[in-house]
Amino acid sequence: MSAPAPSRVDEDGFRALFEAHTSFVLRSVRHLGAREADALDLAQEVFTVAHEKRAQLDRPDGARSWLYRICFGVVRNHQRRAQVRREVPTAAPAARETQPPAPDPVERSQQRARLRQVLAALDEDKRAVLVAHAIEEIPMRDVADALSIPLKTAYSRLYAAKRAAAAAYEALEAEHRGER
Repeated sequence: MSAPAPSRVDEDGFRALFEAHTSFVLRSVRHLGAREADALDLAQEVFTVAHEKRAQLDRPDGARSWLYRICFGVVRNHQRRAQVRREVPTAAPAARETQPPAPDPVERSQQRARLRQVLAALDEDKRAVLVAHAIEEIPMRDVADALSIPLKTAYSRLYAAKRAAAAAYEALEAEHRGER
């Protein structure tokens, strides 16, 4: 008579195992010495190994110890590979600035309307330089060439346009606040 085959964890059972033990696995790999930067990758590797070996889990109540054993092996192997590569931990890179959330469509529409009003308050020469350089980000030498004006004139118009645009914007804001 042959021994009964261990029970197999089906896909739904494995999904439940994953959801129930994700926090445990993350804590375990951290406590076993994984760097914070590697913790998520190592936890993923733990669950990849667990999925491949899910037939070895014969009792659902033994899942934590079984996963911990896998955590231990994964972290140990990672640390060995790190030693072979001669990795030297460094300070974490500086946090990158995140993009601010995009304004909602109504706010965005209002901003465009204010920009159009500010630009409309400028004379054509100033508006052309400001739009080309400040909005479209065209280099000033190219702006001057495109408008067939000397470079110093282009810079002079840009300076005047920025001052006039700021004044027009302030006037719009005061009107909006009811300060007329």
